[in-house]
Amino acid sequence: MRFALLLPLALTACDSACSKPERASAPDAGSIATSPTRDARTPEQVRREGNHLLSSGSLYLQQHAHNPVDWYPWGPEALERAKALDRPIFLSIGYASCHWCHVMEEDGFSKDDVALALNEGYVAIKVDREERPDLDARYVDAVVEMTGSAGWPLTVLLTPGLQPFFGGTYIPHDRLLGTLAQASAEFRSSRAELEARGAGVRARLAKAAEPDRGERIRGTEIVALARRMAESAEPTSGGFRGPPKFPNAVRWRLVLHAWRKAPDAVMEAALRATLDGMAKGGLRDQVGGGFHRYTVDATWTVPHFEKMLYVNAELADLYLEAGAALAEPSYLEIGKDTLDFLVRDMQVDGGGFAASFDADSGGHEGTYYVWTPAELAAVLGAADAQHVAPLLGVTAAGNFEHATVLTLRGAAGPEARAAWGRARPKLREARAKRVAPRRDDKVITAWNGLAIGALARGFARTRDARYRDAAERAVARIWSVHRPNGELARASNGQTPELPGMLDDYADLARGLLALFEATGDAAHLTRAITLVDEAETRLKRAAGGWQLTAEQPAPPAPPAPLALTDSEEPAGAAVMLETLLRLSTLTSRADHQARLEAALAAIAGPARDGGPSAAAALDATLLAEGPFYEVLLVGDPASTRALGSVVDSLDPPWTSRFAGPANATALVPALTGKPGPRAYVCVRGACNLPTGDPAVLRAQLLAGWGH
Repeated sequence: MRFALLLPLALTACDSACSKPERASAPDAGSIATSPTRDARTPEQVRREGNHLLSSGSLYLQQHAHNPVDWYPWGPEALERAKALDRPIFLSIGYASCHWCHVMEEDGFSKDDVALALNEGYVAIKVDREERPDLDARYVDAVVEMTGSAGWPLTVLLTPGLQPFFGGTYIPHDRLLGTLAQASAEFRSSRAELEARGAGVRARLAKAAEPDRGERIRGTEIVALARRMAESAEPTSGGFRGPPKFPNAVRWRLVLHAWRKAPDAVMEAALRATLDGMAKGGLRDQVGGGFHRYTVDATWTVPHFEKMLYVNAELADLYLEAGAALAEPSYLEIGKDTLDFLVRDMQVDGGGFAASFDADSGGHEGTYYVWTPAELAAVLGAADAQHVAPLLGVTAAGNFEHATVLTLRGAAGPEARAAWGRARPKLREARAKRVAPRRDDKVITAWNGLAIGALARGFARTRDARYRDAAERAVARIWSVHRPNGELARASNGQTPELPGMLDDYADLARGLLALFEATGDAAHLTRAITLVDEAETRLKRAAGGWQLTAEQPAPPAPPAPLALTDSEEPAGAAVMLETLLRLSTLTSRADHQARLEAALAAIAGPARDGGPSAAAALDATLLAEGPFYEVLLVGDPASTRALGSVVDSLDPPWTSRFAGPANATALVPALTGKPGPRAYVCVRGACNLPTGDPAVLRAQLLAGWGH
């Protein structure tokens, strides 16, 4: 019988999120092939001595370094071994804070029978998706092509020539043994069929990687799409329908900007419902601040408990801008509270921000975060617990394994609000005595770029120096550690940089540096942003226009690296680079920056239109580029322009690039030439409105062509 599992099959996931699948009955594992070049070490020896991941700096790979599976990192040694032994490759991709990755390790990769099957019949390769987003994107696309969905842990079987012929996610122990046995038999008996299947997958991905150029999408089309996205949101709790339910900050940023361009009651209602639903639900850590990655239900109540740097940076940025745009002080407070979490809990020694907190605490999911009525009373006392428990939804039955994930949905009268104000620091202090989730201190350039940008926005809105200082420390760390040879690195573990930087790293860091320049006026940040954009153009430019994710393009028959235009939970690198070029060309007036911007807008037009919501960041950048996009020059010393600067800060318009400084800085910002202060100048490509010292006039000029 043909191997049914090799046909397109959506195995139950993982951390794209779902319930745990039922365990299948054990198939006969006796058909697993034993290679004539059988490995000398037994699973017990591999467990005791360690496998080929021992020297890796990645926390995720280190978590698997003493599995009985003889794991290899991705690289020439493993790939050449597969060819030399003519074995299929078992590729497993995950990350350190991934709950279902831990489950698959405990349920499968720690077992001797699974290890024996892998060690004798396969070359097993483990990849940290946070360090190798290029490999992750390539094989996620391959699995989606084969099965229709993907997630983590990602499981892919490849021929020695890297043709993917099976894809899935989390696979329970018995089903995993059966998959390995049957795949091994199929590899021996029907090799040509597997090769043909893999070649078909690659051909379809290669075609998708070179989409047709299309007519540039117009702002009215983008606004109409954003309105349809808002219409599809869940009307009560907000967010796009689930379960599972993800924040999708990239998409909501597009909706927010479309609403600011063309105010609409549907978009505003969806924005408010979503921002309120996330903030009051269990997605947000009500005690410690910050947001979890997603919830397993459709009402933002019970999360998978990992906390990711990029999620919190993006959401902090979204809430800060929404607070200004929607004139809602509570959103500003949530944005600040999220930045406080980043500064307090995610900052690493030496500057920069850690990648994530694990979902599990002491081997159990969520125990660090949940509460019972008795625990509340023990910490707060009976009187305050009586007010706080209904506000936080804490009941004897609970909502997660007989305890409660805290929400803020209860009635909040004056007594309850006062009690909550007293309770929060006490609960945080008591929780700190529990077994805490493990933090992955890997510093990822792209994610730190997102955090730097959010902190810069926080400093601009609040003038809280803690945010500026944390952003400055992150920049100093990355510029000293992540550029060891004058080229950007993807990440560092400790003081060791690892892997070449990819498009997301260049784009996110450059945009963050520009935001910090605008907030502080420090020319070093602008100079560094220019350096990164120019380097990305040299290393990552595509002949057809735009940029590719990595300079290393795989040779056939490996699946091609996809265009860097589709958002994941982070904005697509090409879209961020597009927005960065828009901002940079406005400030510098450099003709080459403007030419690159126009070429990129033309190159992404077709894919952005076809991608729709999955290309939200590219559509957002296109909407901003259509404008009007203003250069705002605040000329004069800080004291004389403070009131004018406050207008820009409080409005927080994403359709501007801003410079505040003396009129003699013409080498940095040429448009300053001949402009006396103290005045504000609002310009489009060198054509300026009448200068003004009146905050009300400045506000009207900034809103021309926009609604809020």
